[in-house]
Amino acid sequence: MIGQTYLAKVVSTQPSMVSTQWFRTKAEMCRKDHLVSTLVQGRSTLETDSRETRQQASISGRHQRQVDTESSQVDTTDLS
Repeated sequence: MIGQTYLAKVVSTQPSMVSTQWFRTKAEMCRKDHLVSTLVQGRSTLETDSRETRQQASISGRHQRQVDTESSQVDTTDLS
């Protein structure tokens, strides 16, 4: 690839110098936080949806009454 520069840094450590416990704990915390935030978001979404659903049902009911007509009631005479 022309025009692109890649920088790399190689770090060598002894296995005894690396603590993986912190990363495991952090990963578990992230999973738990994600689960909690998803549940909270899901609950608020459901509450929002119920209000929106009622409002949309009310609006769609009005539209349905306006559109639902028999063809014999519609005047299709060209007015031009």
